[in-house]
Amino acid sequence: MTICFLPYMEIKLKFNSQNYKKQSKKFLALSNSIHLRILIILENGKLSHDEIHKILEKEGFYKHRENTYHALEKLLEAGFIIKEYQQIKKKFLYSLI
Repeated sequence: MTICFLPYMEIKLKFNSQNYKKQSKKFLALSNSIHLRILIILENGKLSHDEIHKILEKEGFYKHRENTYHALEKLLEAGFIIKEYQQIKKKFLYSLI
């Protein structure tokens, strides 16, 4: 899989008879424009759930934090992002793989 956002977004997925079910989760995640926006937001580096939510809320996407959390979990499950606990901030940070 290749992800390239600058100057445009390019995502390449390879699938075959062994991995098509796993790859279908990636296609499903990419079918949501908010999920795509989150990937673009994370292009700038690691951010916490709260930081991502504030950006999405400011842009008028999500009002409730739970919606942001569920979107992040879908992207995590699809394998586009990772979630790490940062001891200093005492928060989970999300970033692109």
